Amino acid sequence: MESVYWHSLVEVARSGSISSAAAALGVTQSAVSRRLKFLEDHYDAQLLERSASGVSLTAQGRFVVARARSILALEADLAAGVREGGAGQAVRFGCTQGWAALYLSHLVDRSGLAEIGAAELRLTFAPPGELEEAFVCGALDVAVIDHDQPLQLPSARLDPLPSSQLALVSHPSLGLAAGVDSLAALLAHPVIVRRPGCCSRVLLERDLAFMGAAITDFASVHEVGDFLVQRALVESGQGISLLPRPLVEDALRSGSLVEHTLAGFKLSRLRTLVSCATAPAEGAPARLRDLVVEAAWARFPPDAPRP
Repeated sequence: MESVYWHSLVEVARSGSISSAAAALGVTQSAVSRRLKFLEDHYDAQLLERSASGVSLTAQGRFVVARARSILALEADLAAGVREGGAGQAVRFGCTQGWAALYLSHLVDRSGLAEIGAAELRLTFAPPGELEEAFVCGALDVAVIDHDQPLQLPSARLDPLPSSQLALVSHPSLGLAAGVDSLAALLAHPVIVRRPGCCSRVLLERDLAFMGAAITDFASVHEVGDFLVQRALVESGQGISLLPRPLVEDALRSGSLVEHTLAGFKLSRLRTLVSCATAPAEGAPARLRDLVVEAAWARFPPDAPRP
């Protein structure tokens, strides 16, 4: 997703008016309205209450705006750090929303960020399949891609990153005990999933198929467009969900969420940093690649084995 959508929602929240937001952003009111509709469709939630006096945020809208502000701040910090390195080339970097929320702050904190030497950093947030396609088409210079099978990118440099680890969790109010559960016990509850093509959904569909089941076998299926909304719904006791482990580690330690395991569930995917194999070793894309690798491994001890 392009950050312009989040910028529009944040500006509408600040001004309380679509017309004022359009003026501040330098676009038409219809453009802002289209962006807001895209977000509401994407997150499958009403984000704004509209009235004759203006617009106000719903509870879900406040949640999305808070997270959008955090991501936009990280993007601004990252771009500012890149610009300090000088007026070089533009660098196009792609990753999932989940990776951005978990690792962009580490990337911003890297002391070498100002040394990238790019005139502009262009961020693209999309599912892995779209990122791979964008890289193949030449629309991205560097991308973090989650995958199950080895990537078939003969002209690319492939740097293995720590695998994508997820956890199947629920709120204690559902009455499911922590630890090993039967699939039948879990299927008796609603499941909260991302849209088709998103990492966690692909992984859940794969592991369920291995056990002869499908997402539609749950009591009900609630699709959302953002994993932070997923967590909020799980925390309110509305169902079971598969979420990135780093996102829920604190909740699992405190007991505010419960983890479930099933024999046959792998709950992980390979993760690879993809860049052009022929890129100059001292160019901005290569320096960004090195910083992404450093940021991705920052959560692990220095002596942790690497693939």
